[in-house]
Amino acid sequence: MDNSLLFVENIYKSFDNQPVLRGITFGVSQGAIVALLGPSGSGKSTLLRCIAGLEQPDRGAIWFDGQRIDTVPPHARGFGLMFQQYALFPHRTVAENVAFGLRMQGWPRDRIQQRVAEMLALVGLEGYESRDVLDLSGGEQQRVALARSLAPQPRLLMLDEPLGALDRALRDRLLDEVRGILKHVGVTALYVTHDQQEAFAVGDWLVLLHEGRIVQQGMPEMVYRRPETPFAAQFFGIENMLQVERYGERSRDGVLVETALGPLWVAWPAEMPMPTLPAWLALRPEAAHIAEHPDTGANVVQGIMVERSFRGPFFHIRVRHRSGVDLVFDVTTTGTDIPPLGASVALRVRPDGMWLVPEVA
Repeated sequence: MDNSLLFVENIYKSFDNQPVLRGITFGVSQGAIVALLGPSGSGKSTLLRCIAGLEQPDRGAIWFDGQRIDTVPPHARGFGLMFQQYALFPHRTVAENVAFGLRMQGWPRDRIQQRVAEMLALVGLEGYESRDVLDLSGGEQQRVALARSLAPQPRLLMLDEPLGALDRALRDRLLDEVRGILKHVGVTALYVTHDQQEAFAVGDWLVLLHEGRIVQQGMPEMVYRRPETPFAAQFFGIENMLQVERYGERSRDGVLVETALGPLWVAWPAEMPMPTLPAWLALRPEAAHIAEHPDTGANVVQGIMVERSFRGPFFHIRVRHRSGVDLVFDVTTTGTDIPPLGASVALRVRPDGMWLVPEVA
């Protein structure tokens, strides 16, 4: 066991002889928000339920503040839970919903009233105490659910797809707000989501799961910029995955990589060993821009524009290389700079917009 506040050690869980969790190990520091990320069926919610005590692991151990808790009943763990369907009491007021856990803990009436007022102020719902929760918008209900989860001062707060029932625009507006509230309170939190943008926005640390295993974990920016498996790269929206043919010249800050596109200079830390071949070169969607002077400099890729879609702050383009490889990029430039469909286009790819990914981690 390490020095983490929460430490999940080698957890296995199966249902009807079907493995759901396979050797899960990770830690959560005091006050950190850890995002558990992965596609549907990756084991995220089952892992959360094991930590909460709602499921019993088949093997492994769960530690909190130096004490083993995997045999401790759920109510004795002192953890808070917030689900996608907020489970608010529909025929009770906002204040009664927020106060529920406090009453269960036997808080005195005057302290409950004070705490409810504090929590509603925290989530921006001052004066909503007597409102019926059914009269609230989805975003307001989400805030009430968060206030109710935080009110009893949980030792650990677990949020299972808390914004999943909201539309995209509202979810985007609430992301920074939820993170800000959790950080203001200082609660240690596990945040389950299948949305990488949500995980990036909320989490201090990211744990990516696939088929019941941890594929990669680390700081969100590092996990995105340095995927360690083809699955991780593709899950983070990297469509451009090229088979590496061979490595060429290497310097202190990069390496020449041969692919179907020809040679590309890739930024690569001098202290980091090269992945053993076979390997992939991942080109992130923001890695390229239209080359103003395609005949000068390195990393210019020529092709034909086969897709051109305006997306507001950027154009989503697809360029077909003479090798038959299609490259997909999000290019932030004005519409007049983007060649029309069927036209030749030259793209300059940034060395730090690419990463080498081993075939097998």
